[in-house]
Amino acid sequence: MSFMALIGHQPLPVHEKMFYLKNYLSGEARKAVEGFFYRNSEEAYQGALKVLEERYGNHFIVQRAFRDKLMKWPKVGSSDPAALREFADFLQGCVAAMPHVKGLAILDDCD
Repeated sequence: MSFMALIGHQPLPVHEKMFYLKNYLSGEARKAVEGFFYRNSEEAYQGALKVLEERYGNHFIVQRAFRDKLMKWPKVGSSDPAALREFADFLQGCVAAMPHVKGLAILDDCD
């Protein structure tokens, strides 16, 4: 969403959008669209966006990724303030994402 807001909807040449997309992505998402970066065409750009939307635009997938990450979070020791801060940052990110990711409100269930 942030890429589309900052770059995708701007009147930029497609080769610039591809450049920014390539630099914006990392890890699994970048690998998924790596082949599109060899062409600087509107077709390649739209193809990359379609792959990303199909894999990462689904609210259920995003919600599940948040939940999985939370459930697999390593135990934070009492003498590890850096780990506690990292966990707090992740939880803050969950709270910030809740209004935008359908189904993520399940994390707010206190029962």
